Amino acid sequence: VLSRSPQSISLSIGTSVEYYWNEEWEWQKAKVVGKTGPVAGEYLFDLEFESDGEIHRCAFGFKDRARWRPV
Repeated sequence: VLSRSPQSISLSIGTSVEYYWNEEWEWQKAKVVGKTGPVAGEYLFDLEFESDGEIHRCAFGFKDRARWRPV
């Protein structure tokens, strides 16, 4: 049985989150603009980042919980 974060499953398009990118960029605000999954126990979210408007696909599985948080 694969573990998934219940919070990530309930995120919907338009939800605002913060995503920890790396030590240099740290927490970045983004909006959920797409959702796919589950794929291998993870949900894939397309995030549009406020800082530059770029869209990146990010995995939100149980093990990734420390990398994102609701705003």
